Amino acid sequence: MKIRHYVLMALLFVVAIFVTANWNLVTTPSTLNFLVQDVEAPIGVVLCAVILLQSLVFLVFLAHLETSAALQHHGRIKETEKLRKIADAKEASRIHELEERIDTNFEELFKILDQVIREESLEDLRTAMENDSEKRQDGES
Repeated sequence: MKIRHYVLMALLFVVAIFVTANWNLVTTPSTLNFLVQDVEAPIGVVLCAVILLQSLVFLVFLAHLETSAALQHHGRIKETEKLRKIADAKEASRIHELEERIDTNFEELFKILDQVIREESLEDLRTAMENDSEKRQDGES
């Protein structure tokens, strides 16, 4: 429980002790003026009823406030989770796109390397053939 709950309970406890200690005066009837009509009633009981009614209204208001705050918090958590899932999906999409780019670039690089290796092999083969032809020509002469 929060501190305000303890304060409210402590105040109600103090009022209950006060009313109990002065019960004879609280229940003594007197004439009360309600602006429309005069009524013979114990003023202490009327004041106790007003205090209890006020406390109940406060508790209902407090419960409503805490419930609406909890519902807002729950809604924000859901919204945050939804946004997190969207962000994760976008990040996964970006990673997938990056992987595809890297794969494409590596394929192009491997093609270029294959071509370079073939050209160097062909040049080595040509050079070897030319050297072989020159040796044959030198051997025939």
